[in-house]
Amino acid sequence: MSNNKSRNLTTYIANMDKWEEKYQTHVSWYIGQEEEGERRRKHIQLMFGFNNPRTLAATQKLLQDANIQRVYDTMATLKYCTDENKRSGELYTFGEVPQFQQKKNPNLIQEALEMETYEEAMEHVEKSDTFYYISHQKQLQLYFTQKFDQSDKALYSQQKFTNKEGYKHLFNKTIIFIGPTGIGKTQYALAHFTNPLHVKDREDWGRYSPNQTDGIVLNDLDFKQWSPLTFLKNLDMETAITQQVKYCFIRIKAGTPKIICCNDEKLLWPTGMHPETKASCLRRVKIIHMHHKLWQYSKPSHDLTPEEKEAVEDAINDLRGEVEHIGETLPPRHNPQTSFLAYNICKENAPNNTQEEILRSNSCYEYISNRSPSPCSCTDGLHEQSQTPITEEDTTN
Repeated sequence: MSNNKSRNLTTYIANMDKWEEKYQTHVSWYIGQEEEGERRRKHIQLMFGFNNPRTLAATQKLLQDANIQRVYDTMATLKYCTDENKRSGELYTFGEVPQFQQKKNPNLIQEALEMETYEEAMEHVEKSDTFYYISHQKQLQLYFTQKFDQSDKALYSQQKFTNKEGYKHLFNKTIIFIGPTGIGKTQYALAHFTNPLHVKDREDWGRYSPNQTDGIVLNDLDFKQWSPLTFLKNLDMETAITQQVKYCFIRIKAGTPKIICCNDEKLLWPTGMHPETKASCLRRVKIIHMHHKLWQYSKPSHDLTPEEKEAVEDAINDLRGEVEHIGETLPPRHNPQTSFLAYNICKENAPNNTQEEILRSNSCYEYISNRSPSPCSCTDGLHEQSQTPITEEDTTN
């Protein structure tokens, strides 16, 4: 290799928001962290590399970053860019960080397997041998995921909803459910899968199991803060997707069905997205607009037993007492049996919930406390309900 060329380089940048897309487009990998300088100004100390050696001048021009320097001591630079004692924010990684070092302890993996959870196993490796952990994150993730299977289980059945057929026939694209809160979008999305992965924040990706997870539901995520390129990559169904979590990289298999739930289309698109990028996104999705409740009301399959009625009535009285204690007056219901029916509907729709969880859910609570005319808002109560009006938006150009 020529003396004026190098595969591995280092830099410091003000923040990742401005540079993330540029670096992920051009470099093969990077690793670094947020830390504070002498004047308490935060910056990102980054080490990165290419598959082929490049000159320093060409790299600075390519990335438009004059702070880039060559790396002369790989291990010293790696340690400097990942020093936990200086870390003030998160660790940033992208791509496959080269395997700079083999593990010091030959029993390290066996010790990690004795942990009770996936997170504990990964944390054990990180604390025991940081450099080995950094260089082998992806392999460790794949291995431990299979050993500590944490896939979600089906909580809902499509038979509980007005549209029982669902949208599995559209799984060649990412599906987006858009509609007001409280109509059951998330529950309906989860009902499409046997072992869904419910993603509400970045760390939830860590529960993905390549052998178990049969679909992904993304919910309550602040998409406006995402980079447009990251959002576009997450919509793609034809290629595998890499997600970064605290302890590792997660590789989502190509073709894994995805459903995104969003309350308003204004909250869906990242800020600053160019029209061309948005057009690329629209070619990869099927948008379904939902306007009314998705649950289908059906009379419970059995009445409550006398013991269940007594327990529910006691719990309702306790709940009413708590509300009255904070200064509210709640008139009694004229028909107590309706409260039992509301409870029973909720119980059948969420069979894994405890009695207290059901009674304290918004649906039963609103009715019991006389805030709602409907016994169960999640099923639209006792009202007759036809098929939920749903409109599909054609996003194919």
